[in-house]
Amino acid sequence: MAVIVALTVSPTTALLTAILFLGIQQLEGNFLTPKIQGDTLHVHPILVFLAVIIGGGLGGIPGVVVAVPALAVLRVLFDFFRVRLKTDG
Repeated sequence: MAVIVALTVSPTTALLTAILFLGIQQLEGNFLTPKIQGDTLHVHPILVFLAVIIGGGLGGIPGVVVAVPALAVLRVLFDFFRVRLKTDG
């Protein structure tokens, strides 16, 4: 919508608007979202990014949607069993 409005001003403004939107979208999708989700789940953001990529490869769009909750479940299970299996020498 913003590109259409910018197109009423000039094609150059519309192009710059499209480039700005693309840059913001890439920044959010590749850096901010994994960082925020990783901090919330207490996992590294690269694991969130890889989970989304693997989920998309295995299950398409539904796999992408389920990837981060599945990662959260795996983290909780890992923490649960790590404490239970820890042995004191």
